[in-house]
Amino acid sequence: MPFMKKSAIIRNKRLVAMNVRNGIENRARKEAEEAKREEEEAAATAAAPDPEQSPACPDRRIANLPCLGESLWCDFCDDALSLRFQENEQRNGLASVFHVRCHRCMKVVKIHTDDKGPVLADGKSPLYSINLQAATGCIDAGVSHGQLNKLFSAMNLPPVHRTSFVRAQDRVKAHREQEQAPSQSQT
Repeated sequence: MPFMKKSAIIRNKRLVAMNVRNGIENRARKEAEEAKREEEEAAATAAAPDPEQSPACPDRRIANLPCLGESLWCDFCDDALSLRFQENEQRNGLASVFHVRCHRCMKVVKIHTDDKGPVLADGKSPLYSINLQAATGCIDAGVSHGQLNKLFSAMNLPPVHRTSFVRAQDRVKAHREQEQAPSQSQT
């Protein structure tokens, strides 16, 4: 009998050791799975920014879709372009010019988000239509540059630089004065 007790004790010790080993392995496996899950959640959070937060350079732009659609073709190889290959952006008020690399010929093409107005007789460079339209709306509504940028901030759009805003407003005011001058001289 004492021999059986000793063998039972050894067997119990082996079972306990095996259970401890399995418990440690299970715990390590669970911890590894939890760490992997946390990394995946962190990566998903980093990949998809919170739309409620205002990033330094917002992803939203105002674009004239027919103009943008016509511009999304390579001038060199006539292949379709993708904004995923954007290398640079020049903003001019509400309009943007994206510098996009063609994936086929590797040339950089300028993509405009809006049309420029006609060249003026006084030699002034043309402005983008969206800037003139925004200036017209602001003059008519009595909205200032600061108020317009607050609205854009709430919409997650990039702000309009004061110089671009004033240039467009001056152009609209000058155009309105030219239109009113002939009608006043006729009366």
